[in-house]
Amino acid sequence: MPERVIDVRPAEAFLRGHRAGALNLPLENLDQRIHELPPSGAQITLFDEVPSRAESARQRLAARDRWQLNVVAGSAFLAAGPLEQGPSRARFWEPHAWLADGLDLIEATCGQLKNRRAVDLASGTGRDAVYLALRGLTVEAVDILPDALERARDLATQYGAELRTRMIDLETNGFPDSDSYDLVIVFNYLHRALFDDIRRAVRPGGFVIIETFLVAQRERYGKPARDAHLLQPGELSQRFSDWRAMRYHEGESTPRRIAAGIIAQKPEQQPPA
Repeated sequence: MPERVIDVRPAEAFLRGHRAGALNLPLENLDQRIHELPPSGAQITLFDEVPSRAESARQRLAARDRWQLNVVAGSAFLAAGPLEQGPSRARFWEPHAWLADGLDLIEATCGQLKNRRAVDLASGTGRDAVYLALRGLTVEAVDILPDALERARDLATQYGAELRTRMIDLETNGFPDSDSYDLVIVFNYLHRALFDDIRRAVRPGGFVIIETFLVAQRERYGKPARDAHLLQPGELSQRFSDWRAMRYHEGESTPRRIAAGIIAQKPEQQPPA
């Protein structure tokens, strides 16, 4: 895998000069920008000219036990490689693989989604929503947490993407929009009463891309703990049995992730009741 350099110096030092391709996540707000780091298992080089700062960054990330970490410090690291000036341009985070594959599948078989409307329900800090915007869709991110939506907006701004956010308690209020979206996505979230809202929110001919945990996730890894947050085998496919299933899976999709996922298209015309 390519080396990913996380430069934890303050932004003003980074702007004056940094290793080409590095990402600036200053130590002072590293904890608030964890969602910008690469997927679990990635190799990360942490750099600061001050050894104690680089080591502090290592300790914070090592506590999460997700990445392979290397620490370098001192000006020699900058002198050894090609340098750039200006703001950080690197993107190390990735969307859910099921989302990226789903968009590729839809566009290969049904045409471009550019400029079409999409919504990410329970969007969290917005990586998937921002990814949709970078792919050219008009995107809303919906979540109950204002701080998560603020981070989603910050992430969109950082990468030059346009993103609208809405704070909604989906479990109390549901999702009110009908026939409004060409694409609805949901990841790592389950509220069964929301399935009817999702079906209504998609325009005829539109799509859903959904992936969340199966009950086997708890059996093997201990969480999520509540039955309400875990799909039963076959449940997700049954919820969209009258839609065109373009792809479906159940089982271990990535390390420590046992999930069900569906990519499905709503019929252009609904059958009579």
